[in-house]
Amino acid sequence: MFCQKCGKEISEDTKFCPSCGAAVNQTGTPVEVKEQKEVAENLVNDLQKCNSYFSQISNVYELRTIGINLVNNATWCKKVKESYVSSIVFLVLGIGGALFTIPPIKNDPLLLVALWEVLVFELVFAIAGLVFFLIYGKHRKTLKYYKANIPFWNDSISKHYQNYKDCPLPIEFSDPVAISAIISYLKTKRADSLKEAINLYLDECHKVQVLTQLQEMKAAAKQAAAAASITALNTTFK
Repeated sequence: MFCQKCGKEISEDTKFCPSCGAAVNQTGTPVEVKEQKEVAENLVNDLQKCNSYFSQISNVYELRTIGINLVNNATWCKKVKESYVSSIVFLVLGIGGALFTIPPIKNDPLLLVALWEVLVFELVFAIAGLVFFLIYGKHRKTLKYYKANIPFWNDSISKHYQNYKDCPLPIEFSDPVAISAIISYLKTKRADSLKEAINLYLDECHKVQVLTQLQEMKAAAKQAAAAASITALNTTFK
């Protein structure tokens, strides 16, 4: 038989390892190691119960996560706001211009020959404005919906959390996605304690956030480069 703490060979009737001094049970497992294993197993069991309980409102967590990501995405919010305002400007200019152009043409059809390009340009403005108005108006409505409901979802999660007695996790980690990740870290021995598992989860979330920001920066750089190329071409052929 071998001591599972230091690995030294010991006799079956040994109660304490002569090498490291650890108390040993009949299977050769140090009592301290056995207790730690039991604590870890109990913790995983408790977390699995938590996961089952909070999964009852997993849709609320999902909606809140989507809402927070949208609201905190300053680039996307800015794009929606600017594009929505631009669409209104395009729509007003297109329709307003057409209203000023059509009456003279109706009174004098010959003016259509001189003004048809202006009329087409105004109609294109109006159509583009309408399309962007519908698209970004929907995005704006979506953003307003999530902004209005985040407090409600937070309140629902808080009440659900309070109804669970002796939850081993803080409320900010009660999301079933977070609990599943923490359980995985403990089971695979990537973390030896709940604190280590939570810190590992935070590190993983931070890495994802940084990667997303880098991807957004690359996309913005490509757009800026494309805009600069178009400007350079326009300048060259003038």
